[in-house]
Amino acid sequence: MKTSRSYRIYLCFFLWGLLFHHNLFGKSGKPDPLNPFDKDYVTLELAGNFPIARSQELFSPYKKTWFLGYDHYLNRHWNVGISLGFKSYYRDALNKELALLSVSNHSLYVIRLYHPTYLMLGTKFIYMTPNEKSRFPLVKEPDFETEIGVGVAARLAHIQGPFVYSLRIDRWRGTKTNKLHGFEVAVGISYRLKK
Repeated sequence: MKTSRSYRIYLCFFLWGLLFHHNLFGKSGKPDPLNPFDKDYVTLELAGNFPIARSQELFSPYKKTWFLGYDHYLNRHWNVGISLGFKSYYRDALNKELALLSVSNHSLYVIRLYHPTYLMLGTKFIYMTPNEKSRFPLVKEPDFETEIGVGVAARLAHIQGPFVYSLRIDRWRGTKTNKLHGFEVAVGISYRLKK
């Protein structure tokens, strides 16, 4: 019952993020000549997670993991996207990994620092399923339940031709318990899908 409720909550937040920002900030008609970004990018990131707050009592940092994502720029001010990857921790007491398969969506406000470098700030909603290893096939971790997480995100992006190089820092936490808190640092590269 709790799991199906979590699915519905996450789906509502995901749709809100895409539909609300598109309807409020999206523009139709001619392209904006001041927008330096193309519409759509595929993103690959290498990320590390560090436990903070209550999580430091249970976990240690473990291996770096990959995230695959999709970014859509509504206009020069708003970026929305979705990503899939693992958040990996080491369970000190049991000497084994806790891998959170994470599907997250973000809404980021884009701030021009000095072209071609931009700062993006915003929020994330994360759906996490706990597993024993950060690889497929998935093996569920019985000690933890499926979790909905929220976070704040900051991304520094540098445009170079069809590529966008980025450094991302997130502060996230689960909402069901006080056990899952994290600080995530990732470096990434995005490639535009069309001109």
